[in-house]
Amino acid sequence: MLKTPDKDVDLLRAAPARRRLDNEELDVEAYIGEVARMAKPDRRQGRGGRERPGTSSPALNQFLFKERGFQWQPGGILCAPNSYLNEVIDDREGLPLTLSVLYMELARRLDLPVVGVGLPGHFVVRFEPPRAPSPSFAASFS
Repeated sequence: MLKTPDKDVDLLRAAPARRRLDNEELDVEAYIGEVARMAKPDRRQGRGGRERPGTSSPALNQFLFKERGFQWQPGGILCAPNSYLNEVIDDREGLPLTLSVLYMELARRLDLPVVGVGLPGHFVVRFEPPRAPSPSFAASFS
């Protein structure tokens, strides 16, 4: 994983690698499957349900933080489980960094252009909408 270009790193495989040092029985594939399920349409909500958990950054915010109840736990830096992605998925609370990893991986599966941004002492995500093509000028002279 360390030799993979940043843009190609599978964070859902990389993040639990640290946890496997403490818990050899951790089923990483089960958590990858859970995130894949989160990114799929929900057919249980009558009339065909919503199409996807998010086709925009606000829709993904609504899905992850309102509908699914994920949240930052103030003071959570002192609680080790908040730094383990598998436990964040189970408990639905964690550090901004682990919530950002989950957010980026969901966005990637939904084809949303979201990137991580390192700030002094913080890590956040940013939605990067596609740039409009530059206008091209064509002239024809007869």
